[in-house]
Amino acid sequence: MAQKETQKPSDARDTVSMRPDLEARIRALPTGPGVYQFLDARGRVIYVGKAANLRARVRSYFRVSGDNRFHIERLRKQVQRIETTSTASEKDALILEDALIKQHQPRFNIKLRDDKSFLFLRLRKDDPFPYVELIRRPPDDGNPTFGPWPSARSARRTAAVLHRVFPLRTCSNAKFMHRSRPCLDHQIGRCPAPCVGKISEAQYGELVEAAERFLRGERREVERELKQRMQAASDALRFEEAALLRDQLQALEQTRDEPTVHIYGARSADYWGAASSDEGSAVMLLRTSDGQIIDQRVFAGVDPAQDPDRWSQLLLQFYRPGRLIPADVYLPIELEAAEVLADVLSERRGKRVRLHRPQRGEHRRLVELAVRNATEQATREDVDDYEQTAGELARLLHLPRPPIEIECVDISVHQGGEPVGVRVVFSQGVDHPEARRRYRLESGEGIGDPQWMQQVLRRRLTRGIEQDDLPDLIVLDGGIAQLQAVLALYRELEIEWARVPVVALAKARNVDVAEGGVERDQERVYLPNRRNPVVLRPGTRPWKLLVALRDATHRAAIGYHRNRSRHRLVAGIERIPGLGTARRQALLQAYPDLETVATLPVDEVRRATGIPAGVVRRVQEELRRLQ
Repeated sequence: MAQKETQKPSDARDTVSMRPDLEARIRALPTGPGVYQFLDARGRVIYVGKAANLRARVRSYFRVSGDNRFHIERLRKQVQRIETTSTASEKDALILEDALIKQHQPRFNIKLRDDKSFLFLRLRKDDPFPYVELIRRPPDDGNPTFGPWPSARSARRTAAVLHRVFPLRTCSNAKFMHRSRPCLDHQIGRCPAPCVGKISEAQYGELVEAAERFLRGERREVERELKQRMQAASDALRFEEAALLRDQLQALEQTRDEPTVHIYGARSADYWGAASSDEGSAVMLLRTSDGQIIDQRVFAGVDPAQDPDRWSQLLLQFYRPGRLIPADVYLPIELEAAEVLADVLSERRGKRVRLHRPQRGEHRRLVELAVRNATEQATREDVDDYEQTAGELARLLHLPRPPIEIECVDISVHQGGEPVGVRVVFSQGVDHPEARRRYRLESGEGIGDPQWMQQVLRRRLTRGIEQDDLPDLIVLDGGIAQLQAVLALYRELEIEWARVPVVALAKARNVDVAEGGVERDQERVYLPNRRNPVVLRPGTRPWKLLVALRDATHRAAIGYHRNRSRHRLVAGIERIPGLGTARRQALLQAYPDLETVATLPVDEVRRATGIPAGVVRRVQEELRRLQ
């Protein structure tokens, strides 16, 4: 059990110039394992580290012949107090260090915020008509689960490939139970419509079995079996069944070279590399499965150098509990406490994890490849040092700390339609599409943007407080009205602004100038208790970051709103007389953006789709009504 040390400050001979109380504190430190914290003049924790020998490790920071890297020199100048916690073992020290870094987010520790959970594909065989779903934390309920996938994009593309070959249903159970007619997916050949009895439970079960075997990597066996069943159906004159099997085979053959259908399983390994230069620093991670590189990640502005402690911090932050952890991790340096770190990671994974520093062969080649890629990233002129950007932003907006994770919220509503909200996440200046969230919002008389912002953030903040998962900064796409509404929500939820700062980013406007001209003014940021907004100068680091964040959120909100609008329009034209399944399918294939049909000449739509002019007019009338 950890026990807090209470000794007073201390020292050593071979030290840089420092206050006597710190010298005395260091001299009195224990020589066993534990965690040390450096605090600045304001009592903020600015660095957390672990040690097998607390006194020797802390003393090393203050030796003249010790570590003289730039950030260590800056750290030494700011240390005003040293606190230590003794632990029973190095493993306990490692776990406590990780917890304290997560709690305090010290500015001189490695900042690697990539703790989003990964996606799994789960086959819900506990349902009479099973379906595949994407989930982040699969329960242990006996349903076949595949993954995790190292990126949301590869998981979703694999799900799309699976659905193209094996058209299982995608609707929720509520929609499935209350469906009275086939949906759009059936009309375009992507669902056999078990909801209305278009396929028997036995036939559907064969689809499910083939899909599961495909996910287990039995592609050749599935392909051979499909050919045999197609031939048998054809010989028995069951031509519709044979045609369906033929379509499956063709879709399966089209995915033969699909690069993203990989399962990150037992034969998985990660290869790390790092580099720094005058232009910046970067860490590169190459993720492999069955010897193939299936994903890569770049962390710009992160520099563990050749410091084993900083590498341990980096790995513990990246491989959070419940996250994807491979069987083998290959590093460019030797870690002093490799066995202890591997033990902690093994507990998090639930299986053994091994740490290596390869000396030869393919593993060394991949580590060198990661280092080479990190070097290229570190020397690129367009790679920002995010720590500097975050520091400038914190000073400009009077934030309590440099923001690592920033979330932006935008609302989209068009011509009185259903309002939707979107929340986009930037971590260390990088967009994380897999972390985006979309919201359907309530509308009514007297409800507008400010109230919709409240709806989104009420749900976000309530969940964040319960799960201890809150961002460093929230940016609202709007002005003072949106900010005031959210501050009222803060008061209701008893959230201090310093805990989760929130600001509003207003777009640049066209303003009238002398002699009838018009000029474009600049983006403005509204802060609480401040009459005038902060003006962002174009081209500066904070301007680039906030504008990129705002624009990404705006695009996501518009895209979500258009997608919802399209579904509403498709549902609206289903009941038009003369527009049956085949004609509706032809219309959707010719005009994926259904809204445009309302504005096109009737003859143009008729020629493109083969739909009679009278039916086209009825479609246009209904689309105009719905819009």
